[in-house]
Amino acid sequence: MKYYDIAVIGAGFFGLRVALFFAKKGKNIIILESESEAFKRASLINQARVHNGYHYPRSYPTALSSHNHYKKFCEEYSDCINTNFKKIYAIAKKNSYVNSVQFEKFCENIEIPLEKPSAKISSLFSADLIENLYLVDEVAFDANKMQKTLLEELCKFNNVEIVFNAKVHRLSVEGKLARLETKNFQYMAKKVFNATYAGINELLSKSQYEILDFKLELTEIALISPPEELKKLGITVMDGQYFSTMPYPAFDCHSLTHVRYTPHAHWYEKEKSLNTYAIADKEHKSKWKYMVNDARRYLPSIDKSEYLGSKFTIKAIVSRNEANDGRPIVIKEHVQEPLIVTILGSKIDNIYDLENYIKKY
Repeated sequence: MKYYDIAVIGAGFFGLRVALFFAKKGKNIIILESESEAFKRASLINQARVHNGYHYPRSYPTALSSHNHYKKFCEEYSDCINTNFKKIYAIAKKNSYVNSVQFEKFCENIEIPLEKPSAKISSLFSADLIENLYLVDEVAFDANKMQKTLLEELCKFNNVEIVFNAKVHRLSVEGKLARLETKNFQYMAKKVFNATYAGINELLSKSQYEILDFKLELTEIALISPPEELKKLGITVMDGQYFSTMPYPAFDCHSLTHVRYTPHAHWYEKEKSLNTYAIADKEHKSKWKYMVNDARRYLPSIDKSEYLGSKFTIKAIVSRNEANDGRPIVIKEHVQEPLIVTILGSKIDNIYDLENYIKKY
């Protein structure tokens, strides 16, 4: 039996940052990760977008939080940021939740910059289906470089231990200590941070704690090699049942996602409990052809893209934010056992909200 000040479950971005935060405070820390290495799940398989607020015109709190953290995040991880492309937001003429006037007003209120793209870029889009185009300030991150940076930083501290292939099956509290049970070992800690993202409720349920109200989605990120004219562009057509394609630095290609076709299945964990990562690891039939067939109506040249494969993962959404598209960070100190704190980071820049919260520990 080993004893620690802090136990972190999950070695994704949020788990490693929590560990680093407490390592700098001199705490004795254990990180337990069920996979064979860090950054294997949601931290790697996502759009790799560093949000600056543009994506959330229906959720001012989310947009403002992203914008306020954007510059700080880009500076802190400058070696992991890809700025070698232009980011375009396009407003669809039909069935968009937000029109151009509303989008421009929203950006003005948030104080995020908009510019008109060049005529060359504008000519790539269908004038019949696109109301307006905007050149914006948004970048992509390289998850592989970020993983390396964080692990190297943690290695500087002799008060941090990382154990891989160590899935925590159950949590319990004995007096002033929490017990974490894996297949082969047990650990004791004064405070536990559950940062397992889509696996949060599975662990809470097995530990007989109240689960959180999440909607989970099995999602597909299609990997493509775009035609030459799109290689230096990141494009999002919004706001509603539309698509996005942008550089995906960790895989040296572009991602392609579509609001209608990226989700393959969904369920609410208040209604059913499933083994989330086992679902993600199954063989799934790609919907990339549906994605590209719809996307080419708005961006004809995307039809010339080469399909390279797909990555599947589980996306967690707070049920109450499903309608307004908000992506707040969830931090829950459990009533039954306040030694256990659950963290759901929906966007990578949420980390600063989290660190501001955990200063009290």
